[in-house]
Amino acid sequence: MKAKCPYCSREINVICPAPTVKDGVREVCPLCRHPFLVFRSETHRLMQQTPEMLSISLEEPGSCYIEVVDSQLSDERKFALPRGCERSFGRFQTDSDVDLQLPTHDADLDRRHAIFTHDKRGNLTVRDAGSSKGTYVNGEPLQPGERRRLEDGDVITMGHTSVIVSAGE
Repeated sequence: MKAKCPYCSREINVICPAPTVKDGVREVCPLCRHPFLVFRSETHRLMQQTPEMLSISLEEPGSCYIEVVDSQLSDERKFALPRGCERSFGRFQTDSDVDLQLPTHDADLDRRHAIFTHDKRGNLTVRDAGSSKGTYVNGEPLQPGERRRLEDGDVITMGHTSVIVSAGE
């Protein structure tokens, strides 16, 4: 993932921390050689900021968020979707980018249930990835492979899990 070094402001490649990593991942800028911390979210960055080391958040201006509002999920509840990004949601991280059913099992949630896309123009869409139990937007079912444009506040239901679209933090 691309990010700007907090010291020299050059664009560099960094590894996005796993959802369970709340205290950041240490990186070193390959250009200026300064160490810094990388956080998944601005909230985690602000909570863990240390005066001796600068840090960055991978949430970019213009990001939208997918927030879990109805699930047995107990860990990460809000997922950033920066512009130009596509993420698949489902169960088991080996098949999807975001595992919605940790730590319990939702038999109605497919391994790769739905795909959210936030294009470079800021349009957010969801597409059913051929799930067995379907994906619903505000209670209306999507056909397998159907793509639907989303607005702030839309509720998407996958299995027994519902998420809400948020335009910003």
